[in-house]
Amino acid sequence: MTTKLNRLAVHFNQIDWDRVRRLFLSFYLIFHFSIIYCWMFSSHPWAYSYADYFRKYIVLLGLDQDYTVFAPTPRNQNIHILMIVTYKDGTMRTVAYPRIDRLPQLDRLWSERWRKFGHDNMAYSTEPAYLRDFARYVARQNNDYVTPPAFVTLSRYSVPVPPPEEGLGHPLPPHFHQYTLLTYEVLPEDLL
Repeated sequence: MTTKLNRLAVHFNQIDWDRVRRLFLSFYLIFHFSIIYCWMFSSHPWAYSYADYFRKYIVLLGLDQDYTVFAPTPRNQNIHILMIVTYKDGTMRTVAYPRIDRLPQLDRLWSERWRKFGHDNMAYSTEPAYLRDFARYVARQNNDYVTPPAFVTLSRYSVPVPPPEEGLGHPLPPHFHQYTLLTYEVLPEDLL
């Protein structure tokens, strides 16, 4: 009798778990696609207010589509990001952010998310929290445990992209416009 009751309880628990799982997944998909819809079509005031509220969720997952490559105003700057790590003893190390245009074709596919994060979000960020978090990450990655990093400077270098009739077949000019995104003083707890 006890075995039958145990089997019956397991059977009901499995049915309940399936219902809960389906219900949760359904709500999550409705939530997720509603956020994507509001993000993509944020020209309406109500959609814009929701899209702005969930911006971190969209950017964190790499789902933002702001069409900066297409009309009406495509990006006209070729950029790259450099990080300068200054150690407590005064030595410095320059760390280049991955440049997709210099990677082999197959590596570009796997590194596209890095381009999107760095060039679309971080390089033009109006939210210093992203920059501070990234500076902490750079400090941890470049900590040699003998002389810890003291400062991390994030800089964007850019050059205007020439029009097709002037630029086709010619290499891009050097990136001579420099803009400091952030200089972050590294705290001891940042290196943990």
